[in-house]
Amino acid sequence: MKPIVMIPARMASTRFPGKPLVNFRGKPILQRVWERAKSMGFSTYIVTPDKEISDLANRIGAEFISATAPCNNGTERCYFASLYLACPMNQVVINVQGDQLLFDPCRAAWPSYYGPPFNGVASFYSPLYDHNDPGIVKVTIDQDHDALYFSRHPITCQAAHVGIYVYEVGALSFYIRQGLVPLETVENLEQMRWLWMKRTIRMYSHPTAAFSINTPDDLKKAEELWKILKLPD
Repeated sequence: MKPIVMIPARMASTRFPGKPLVNFRGKPILQRVWERAKSMGFSTYIVTPDKEISDLANRIGAEFISATAPCNNGTERCYFASLYLACPMNQVVINVQGDQLLFDPCRAAWPSYYGPPFNGVASFYSPLYDHNDPGIVKVTIDQDHDALYFSRHPITCQAAHVGIYVYEVGALSFYIRQGLVPLETVENLEQMRWLWMKRTIRMYSHPTAAFSINTPDDLKKAEELWKILKLPD
């Protein structure tokens, strides 16, 4: 059974409202992410509660799922999308955050071949170049390459977190039943719920620096990195 890819996206970004539809090199940010995700060769769905994003999906020929149930984060949206698709418990889902313009599609598929940890999740890290930027989520990793802690604030850490998750639908069902937890609320990071539940987050290396679009200023940095990496238009 092949993995499926889900890209949760919404218009109501706190720091950058309307971000998915903002133009980047002639295309909306979300379209850029969808095109890179689609290149993995798996069925790829945009998961959104917003009509504006559904309209974009229709225009570019992307499959989409209207996740209108109240959700706290993208992981919860992926769970409700898996219900809509009637996925079996062992279906592997690759969750690519909708602002991950520079992610490597080949590397993102790796954990799906090895299998994510039982009832846990796999994710990615890259070199950390700025300890003080709150837009970069930091991660501390143990000797087994499992995550110990995540934070937007400066912490003792080895790496930056890349916003891609790989898990089975069965693990998502545990996640949704748990509900919000204190660490998740304090750090404002959805992955903290897995750690609170004592679930393993297995970390894989990612070849390029972690970079997501969090503010309008990030578009300039993304433009520079796009050219350095010589990514196609």
